[in-house]
Amino acid sequence: MLRVLHSSDLHGACETLLAVREDFEVWLDTGDFFPNLGRVQATGYRIDPQEERRHQRRWLEESGLAARLRDWLQGRKALSVSGNHDFVSLTDLLR
Repeated sequence: MLRVLHSSDLHGACETLLAVREDFEVWLDTGDFFPNLGRVQATGYRIDPQEERRHQRRWLEESGLAARLRDWLQGRKALSVSGNHDFVSLTDLLR
């Protein structure tokens, strides 16, 4: 039996995920992993994909999350399905 850890709709709140110490073989994230600016007044209440990519890449650089996720995974597999608010590839991040 394959032990799968599932996460979804984190919107950047990754500390809870990184605190998981249960044993699993595969981590499956099914979207909306990244924080986003989204529908706020500053964007005219619309999502601008180019601005979201810049925002999410900046967040990744400042958070050091890629290295922390790789350490947390300890060589286990990860599968990612991008959500409608994910403008940067989680799979690319983990490579």
